[in-house]
Amino acid sequence: MKKWLGWGLVLVLGLGLLLSDGQRPAQMGDRGAIARESFTLTLEPGQTLVGEVYHATTQSAPWPALLLCHGISSSKRTLTPLARELARRGIAAVVFDFRGYGQSSGQRSDFVGNRRDATAVWEWMAQQPQFDSQRLGIGGHSMGGTTALEVALDHANVRTTVILGISGYATPTAPNNLLFVSGIYEQLNPVGEMKAFFADAIATPTPPFTTVGDFTQGTARQLVFSPSADHITAPFDPAVQRAVVQWVEQSFDLPLTTLPLGSQQFQLGSVLVGLGLLGFGDLMYGTLSRRWPGMRLGWGLAVLTAVFLGRGGLGFALGVAGVWVLVAGGTDNRAPTDRRAVSRGAILYGCLILGLSLGAIATHALVTGSLIAYPNALWSLPSLAQNLTFPLLYDRVHGLLYVLNSPGGLGAIAAIVVGELVQPGGLRRTAGHGLAWGLARYRQPFHFKVGRPTWRSGLLVVTLGGIFGVLVIWQGQMVGLSWAVLRFIGRLVGIFVLWPSLVGWAIVRSPAFHKLENRWLGQRLID
Repeated sequence: MKKWLGWGLVLVLGLGLLLSDGQRPAQMGDRGAIARESFTLTLEPGQTLVGEVYHATTQSAPWPALLLCHGISSSKRTLTPLARELARRGIAAVVFDFRGYGQSSGQRSDFVGNRRDATAVWEWMAQQPQFDSQRLGIGGHSMGGTTALEVALDHANVRTTVILGISGYATPTAPNNLLFVSGIYEQLNPVGEMKAFFADAIATPTPPFTTVGDFTQGTARQLVFSPSADHITAPFDPAVQRAVVQWVEQSFDLPLTTLPLGSQQFQLGSVLVGLGLLGFGDLMYGTLSRRWPGMRLGWGLAVLTAVFLGRGGLGFALGVAGVWVLVAGGTDNRAPTDRRAVSRGAILYGCLILGLSLGAIATHALVTGSLIAYPNALWSLPSLAQNLTFPLLYDRVHGLLYVLNSPGGLGAIAAIVVGELVQPGGLRRTAGHGLAWGLARYRQPFHFKVGRPTWRSGLLVVTLGGIFGVLVIWQGQMVGLSWAVLRFIGRLVGIFVLWPSLVGWAIVRSPAFHKLENRWLGQRLID
């Protein structure tokens, strides 16, 4: 009964957060309530763009509108929280998937292809009567920011341009009303580089956080740094969202609103609702499987899952959840550890990974001088940690659903379901043993044994190092990489891969961590 009450509390809390954000039925007409409409553009046979329009239900068309372009390894869902914030304030937001991303068909393209995709959506917007043609803008994050800047430079009717987490060349007069927003913990373009790029876009030297130019003339410029964002989390960060909303309102000559932000509540609520439904499904399947042992229940859940998978959207998400319940909620309990230990172990190692990630991000900001320029950003590390949890989980889950909703993904789902029906609990048991084997070797105690080096070992190290250096230089020349780019890649790999891996390896193998693990789990996760 305690488990039922616990998951019920998670579900109720998630629904409450969604309702408090304005996720209400459109007919209620509450302030802040929004509606979502889908659209599809066909560029050529087999090449389609899928997007969505978010707008307020309390404001009639035509609406001022902002087109948002997502970054690499992402989708329109990454910009959905920001789109919702704009829509809640009467500014329609248009999000779409580049070809090869999310729901759009076709092969992924380069920056030229992305520019063509964004231009097609922009021209579609300019022809739609529900949008105010005199108040249209464009923005983007990372790769999408670069694309948005290029489209804005090509179209004089772009009223405002918003670039998140990326730099780019602009002049004091083009594009119109330009806003650069970056995090102090930004990895790709640190504070110093963003200031240098911004200097080219203004006529007179202007410090960050200060608006220069005139909105009515299209010459307004501003550079804003968020103390709680890095490159990945910029679209989810409240400070970034607040800066974007206020800039767009000023560009469109709208009154500044005081409506509080609600996107983080929406993301947290979405994650909690998903977890609550998974928890209830797991408990229900486990209860029914004990009453009705055999294959009938598994086959019934498999058929129900297949029905949901074929409906798309929310139905597809429920179908994937059904696959999870089928695999995790079976009657075979011959796993290497019990569920409670596994859950607590996931929390423990998740906190360790989060701590290592924050340490690497802060180290990079210190090395590049960003943290030296704004040392008070250290106090915002807890907010950055919050951005790295539920908002990022919300985004990656949607990305996983897009990957699974493909021929390859559906084939993998079918293989998992068939394997579970043939051997109930087999996949869970195999995954558990594999995880146990990997962790057991990763967390062994330290054993140092240093032998006397020989000239052969020294020669081998020098030879391998020379071969590696030659390969790096040759590859860099082949693809046109400069030493600056190679140093940039080396810095990212060293700080965000090698350093956290070594520190994490040392922590996990330390006696202190073993004691903490035993105390927290009530048993050794790996015997």
